[in-house]
Amino acid sequence: MVRIFEPDESAVLPVIQDMVTPKANLESFLRGFVFYGYYFYGFPFFGLSGLVALPFEWAGQLQNTQSIMLALRQIVSVLPMLIGLLFLVYLQDGFKSARSIVLYLFLLSIPATLQNGLWLHPDGLIVFLSSLILLLLVLDKGSLGKLFFLSAAVCGIMIATKVVGAFFFLAVGVTIIWSLVEKKVTWKKALLSSLAYILILCLFFILANPFLLSSWARTEYLNVARRQADLLTNGYGVVYEKGLISSFPTLRHYYGEAVFLITILALTVMGLFNRQRRFLSALILSWFFPLTIYIFFFSHFKYQYWLPVALPLFSSWVAAFPDHKSWFNMKTAARMVWVVFLVIFAVQSALFISQDINTIKTHLSREKNNPSLE
Repeated sequence: MVRIFEPDESAVLPVIQDMVTPKANLESFLRGFVFYGYYFYGFPFFGLSGLVALPFEWAGQLQNTQSIMLALRQIVSVLPMLIGLLFLVYLQDGFKSARSIVLYLFLLSIPATLQNGLWLHPDGLIVFLSSLILLLLVLDKGSLGKLFFLSAAVCGIMIATKVVGAFFFLAVGVTIIWSLVEKKVTWKKALLSSLAYILILCLFFILANPFLLSSWARTEYLNVARRQADLLTNGYGVVYEKGLISSFPTLRHYYGEAVFLITILALTVMGLFNRQRRFLSALILSWFFPLTIYIFFFSHFKYQYWLPVALPLFSSWVAAFPDHKSWFNMKTAARMVWVVFLVIFAVQSALFISQDINTIKTHLSREKNNPSLE
C-alpha cells in the first residue's frame, strides 16, 4: 500500500530499514548506517529517519509498516514543520499578542502544509532549517557575529539535506551589505566574515554528509546529483511543462487564489518601507525570489519545492493585523485598505479550511475502490 499510494515513500523505506538492520559487527553496522547508498536525499534526512527506526529494530517491529511509517511521518515530516512555523511566527510577532496564534493556525491551514504532513519526505526538515537560518540572521542584528556563523553551519546542513539551501546566497549577501550600509561592521570584517561563512558552510556540508569522505561514495553522490538535476529539469519519466502559466493550477490548489498571492507579496514588499519590518522583509524576499524563479522557469513545479520560501512569505500576513492602538490612529483611507486585506485573508482562510477537510476525507478513504488494490 505504501508503494501504491506514495512511490517516494516506498523508495526510501527499504533504505531506512536496511540502515538499522543488524550487521556482523559494530563497524559494519556503522558503515551501513552512513553509506546508505540512496543519495537523492542527504544524510540529515536518512540519519534522523534511521534513529527513528532503530527502536523498532530493537523491539523486533522493523517490518511493522503501519507503526514505523506513522513514527517516521510524525517525527521526520510533521514535527520539524511545526517547529519551523513557530520560528516564523516568532520572527513576525515575537509571540507578543493573539496575532501569533492566528498566524500559526493560518500557516497550519495552508493546504501545502497539511499535504506535506501526510508523507515521509525531507521538506519538513527543509522548512525547519530554512526558518532557523532566517531567525539566526535576524537575531544577529547585522553584527556578523556568532549567530551569523551559526546560520552558516545550519545552511551547510540544509544543503546537505537538499541542495535547495544553496539558494540562500542572496539572503546572506543582503545581510552582509545591510551591515555595511548601517556601518555596523567594517569592510575588512565583512570580507573576512564572508570567507568564514563559506568555509563554515562547506565544513558542515561535509560533516552532515560524512559519506563524502569516501571517494567512491563521493563519486556516486555526484552522479546522483547530476541525475537528480536532469530529472528536475526534464521530469520523472514524464515531460512537465514549465513556466508560471502551466504551474498555476497546482499553485492555486496548494497555495491559494491569485488575488491572495499578489496581496501577500505586496504586503511583504510594503514591509520594506516599515522601519521595524524592513530587514526581515528584505531577507524573506531575497530568499523567496531566487528559488521561486528557478522553480517556475527552470524546473517543473511541485508543491513541496515552494514550501520553504512560500511559508516565510505567507507569514508576512501578520502585517494585515494592526494592533489596537495603530488601528485607531489610522487614517480612514488606510483603514479601508487594511479592511480589504483582512477580508481577503478571511475568505482565503475559509477556502483553505474547506479544502483541508476534503483532503483529510480523501486521504482516510483512499484505499476504497482503488484499482491497484482491487
